[in-house]
Amino acid sequence: MPMINDGIFNIYNEAAALLLLLDMGTSIEEARALMAASEITKTRYSSKVVNGVEVVHTMAKGNNSLPVSMVFDYIRNKPGRKSIVMALDDDDEKDSSERIGWIYDADYDFLDDELIEQIMVVGPRCYDQYLRLLIAGVDRDKLVCGTDEFETLDKLKTDVDTVYLLHDMSTYDISVKAENKITEILEARR
Repeated sequence: MPMINDGIFNIYNEAAALLLLLDMGTSIEEARALMAASEITKTRYSSKVVNGVEVVHTMAKGNNSLPVSMVFDYIRNKPGRKSIVMALDDDDEKDSSERIGWIYDADYDFLDDELIEQIMVVGPRCYDQYLRLLIAGVDRDKLVCGTDEFETLDKLKTDVDTVYLLHDMSTYDISVKAENKITEILEARR
């Protein structure tokens, strides 16, 4: 059966959809065709190659440690050298500090990996994310922190195989603009 995406969180969704189709009487051939024609909505996941570097734009669903941990685990298990841009701002909560505790339940130690060459934390919550990464043991020299998402991107490490752009539910619009800037930066490198 073709997989839409190899993230464990998506595999569970695909398996549930497949079982439902089969339970409803859909033949395995029809189910295979339906699954092959499906794709993840672009607000959840997209990927493109820009000047030899894959740019993966994925939701990490802030305010909830489990989806964030699963995305971190997914990234660390992918091959190649990586830069990560984290726009996990809980933008709907930016004037409050009541729910930032979820970052201490998330597995930031998954990002303490030798193939991850840079982690940029951007936006209003960048200092919370930065501190959490330090507590997880991530080398300070790999970290870039900035409240202005777009100015901070000028420091993006581009001599990698993949750039991961993580956003949460409230920062998708900002992350689309950030992805456009990442694309410009990668297109400009020679």
